[in-house]
Amino acid sequence: MEKGTDDQEEKGNSTDKRNAPRKKYSKEEKKNMECFVCRKKGHLSYECWFNKNNQNKKGQNKEAHVVEEEESESEPINLMVATNTKDTGITQNIWYVDSGCSNHMTYNRNWLMNLDESKKSKVRVADNSTLKVEGSGTVKVKRKNGQHATLENVLFVPEMKCNLLSVGQLTEKGYTVIMGGDAQMEVYDKGKNLILKCARSGNRTFQVRLDVVEALQCLSSVKEDETWKWHLRFGHLNFKDLQQLSSKEMVSELPNIT
Repeated sequence: MEKGTDDQEEKGNSTDKRNAPRKKYSKEEKKNMECFVCRKKGHLSYECWFNKNNQNKKGQNKEAHVVEEEESESEPINLMVATNTKDTGITQNIWYVDSGCSNHMTYNRNWLMNLDESKKSKVRVADNSTLKVEGSGTVKVKRKNGQHATLENVLFVPEMKCNLLSVGQLTEKGYTVIMGGDAQMEVYDKGKNLILKCARSGNRTFQVRLDVVEALQCLSSVKEDETWKWHLRFGHLNFKDLQQLSSKEMVSELPNIT
């Protein structure tokens, strides 16, 4: 095992050494190197997410991806709790907010609306194992004010043991994610409204409980919305007449109204 390399390259005795470019190591070489920040193998301390300098950066180093689609060129490193092992402390509605995860992910098929099962791929997790992605869909979340928010492009990974919220995907959608020195994480929408706040847990993870609306409930709501849409389209035609038009198939594309 190669140890001390990371330490040596960062603690030179001369100004020239400190300012010299860091030596580039291959992925194979890094596998046996130990980070002096988190004590995990596979990366160096200046790449580690637990390095405070990295936490303050807006962008994430590609090599900091912990759970990522296998097609990515970057190599995941071992500092994420989302390995393929059961955590007895995890409950169904808990989501882990992860700065290294490439996509939102869930193992619960019942939460996914508009599930596209043709979008199959694989993800690699922290213990270097790969899990199958069986599709992608939308998750609807109920907010405290009664309104709903949606998480788009959520990967369905049946073998996952927890649910993941991708910081990268949130910021890509225009949300602002702030991880403060007070061990708090806050997420703001485009209007600078606070929509999520959670504290860092004892194992250095951020967890949030989301009130997810199951897809079956959403489907019922969608059907009601569809009925009202046709009701308005026909100039507030009463629902009994709408049902008659539907049952006799008198209008093209008019759905079944019950």
